[in-house]
Amino acid sequence: MRLPNRWVAWTNLFVRAPLSIDQSWLEDEMRKWRSRLKKSTEVEIFGKIYNIKSEAEPSYTSELASYVDHKMREASENTLTVSSMKIAVITALNIANDLFQLREEFKTKGNIIDRKTENLLALIEKEI
Repeated sequence: MRLPNRWVAWTNLFVRAPLSIDQSWLEDEMRKWRSRLKKSTEVEIFGKIYNIKSEAEPSYTSELASYVDHKMREASENTLTVSSMKIAVITALNIANDLFQLREEFKTKGNIIDRKTENLLALIEKEI
């Protein structure tokens, strides 16, 4: 009877384990396990095919790649450069700018929520 791959791998892990487990050995084994769990997804970004290995679901990886492709095409339409490297850098800066703006917006909204919560608590404490 042939064991499923995951059982064979677990068996190998325990058979090869030294008597006193060294931290670096354990980290090494964990890294190997994580790499086995990664899924491979083929995506196209700005006309080039990439094989992406990730722990994320392939549909999510494809969605991210589609977003990056869209942003790169958008950047290429708004600039005269034809260098895909320069377009990638412009795209990365645009995405980073979007991220920073969203962080600031969430921070601002979080502060507003904190203030309103404090006001509500003060009103409740007054009534108690």
